[in-house]
Amino acid sequence: RSFPLAVFLAFLGSPVGLHWWYLGRPALGVLSAVFCLTGLPLFTAIGHGVLMWARGRQAFDRRYNPEIIALEDGRAARLAEEIDALHALHLKGALTAEEFEREKARLLGHHPPALASLLNGLEQGGLFGALHELRKLPQLIHDEVTQELRDRHRRERRPRR
Repeated sequence: RSFPLAVFLAFLGSPVGLHWWYLGRPALGVLSAVFCLTGLPLFTAIGHGVLMWARGRQAFDRRYNPEIIALEDGRAARLAEEIDALHALHLKGALTAEEFEREKARLLGHHPPALASLLNGLEQGGLFGALHELRKLPQLIHDEVTQELRDRHRRERRPRR
């Protein structure tokens, strides 16, 4: 999960609690959506955004990205072994290049291209950069879904050995 995006969503999507959904806390997201007409979620979300921003990226990662902390604790070797195993499968032809890259990105915790584009806009140009990238979001999502369907179709058509 991205620190700048979480803070951004806390401010932008505060009336309906978008940041709670992003942070993997759907129960709080539902509560925010239910009580959005009272205005209470607006104040709590802005307060949460300010607290996240004030605490900083490291505190955010400890709470919402434990896999990053786990990597720092010495689990990087296990991750490298998993990526090596994926690479071996790719070299044998058991995985396509797209499947290998997708699995590697999943293991490394990278964002899908649509979200990565939005995050890049947020980090490069602040709010205006993110809004500029937001215009491209429907096309990026369409491209991702299309690629996923193509990959699935290829896997289903590939003969079993």
